[in-house]
Amino acid sequence: MFRHEGKLLRAIFAPAIDDFTFLESSGLLEQLVSSGALVAHTNVDTTSLPLDAWPLKPERVIAPNELPWISYSHEWTHGQLQAAALHTLDVMITAIEHGMWLQDAASSNIQFVGSKPVLIDTLSLVRYTDGSLWAGYGQFCRHFLAPLALMHAFDSRMAGMLLQFPDGIPLDMASALLPKTSWLNPGIVAHIHMHAKATRSAGDRPTTAAAGTLSKNQLLGLLDSLRGLVVANGPKIDASRSQWGGYDAEDGYSDKARSSKEQIIAGWLKTLSSRVTVDYGANAGRYSSLAAPFSDVVLAVEPDTMAAELLYARTVEHQADAVGIQTVRMDVLAPSPGIGLHGTERPGWFERLDADTVMALALIHHLCLAAGIPLQEVVRTLSRGTRHLILEWVPSDDPQAKRLGKARSRTFTDYTQPALEQYLLELGTLRGKRDVDDSMRTLYLVELGPHTER
Repeated sequence: MFRHEGKLLRAIFAPAIDDFTFLESSGLLEQLVSSGALVAHTNVDTTSLPLDAWPLKPERVIAPNELPWISYSHEWTHGQLQAAALHTLDVMITAIEHGMWLQDAASSNIQFVGSKPVLIDTLSLVRYTDGSLWAGYGQFCRHFLAPLALMHAFDSRMAGMLLQFPDGIPLDMASALLPKTSWLNPGIVAHIHMHAKATRSAGDRPTTAAAGTLSKNQLLGLLDSLRGLVVANGPKIDASRSQWGGYDAEDGYSDKARSSKEQIIAGWLKTLSSRVTVDYGANAGRYSSLAAPFSDVVLAVEPDTMAAELLYARTVEHQADAVGIQTVRMDVLAPSPGIGLHGTERPGWFERLDADTVMALALIHHLCLAAGIPLQEVVRTLSRGTRHLILEWVPSDDPQAKRLGKARSRTFTDYTQPALEQYLLELGTLRGKRDVDDSMRTLYLVELGPHTER
């Protein structure tokens, strides 16, 4: 992968060109791209590229359609991880029908376009040889099956383990953590417990499905078994387990106030027409949905695991009204760090973020009064990586703010509206200020200066 004149390109060298040519001629490429299962690409004329200094010239160069946002599995909800696993298996089964298969099964090969998973690694599709073992089997179990089983057995928050283990949860660890009752499940026994034992016996090397050979029918049986387990280990959605499950009904807004707030925000969003909009503290996604018609992608960021799960489920159920809304399970106060080689192989949240608009609605009082973060630092955090900030001011005498403030004895001397406006003007230009009808709250639109930290 490399960039030329700002465009993302992928070079294909001799070892891979035969598989790529077969992919084009098999009909699989057209089927996957047309269905949205695989990211599309265009061919690039290599004579137009500065390749003279390359020691080895590529056979082909393609330009994959670049997605507006790249996420990682530790930022996904339980439902998203399940959807990515099912998509991997479905592509694998479709590929086998065309004489190909996936040579690996990394979760990083899957991204989301709105609520829909898509395969982004075109070269992971290679020719299938009957009788061969699936090299991606161990990776699939580590990246998908093991975390799904743990999240289903205990808590969806165990998805956070994927940050510590970006190459998937070690199977011996998963086997040790799963409850004893998991030994009554033949699929879990075969694909996690016995698989972990086989991995240890092999010197901790990733293992394939079994020793020896695997016929096509056996491979399809293996995939069917994995698919059944992925379906069975999906999320247990329970709104009562969410701290903010009933927030929309308890947010303190009258119908008049809510309508006023939505009209103001929609008016501002229409003038901005953003490529990427971020909705911090998205909760049920009310304002993410408001932003969707004016954005290519809306990153609906929600730290509450069950609220994020409910949000993702809604985007799946109402896809027509949620086009472009992508759920991100993350706390802005604990953003994803950079990991991998030099800490840049998988850049952190703010290193990736290049948004046009950030919305922070009914959030600032939670960060200041409940989490104890100074107002100036909250404003600086919310302003990072964006060109515009839409922020809702909630005064300390607002009923919701009073409720949060009672939980802390600290006096917040800078939690005032004049201080907020001073901090905002230090970062950019105030383009809009509107009081929300029938409430004590005020909305701000700020155009941030070029000096704003990215």
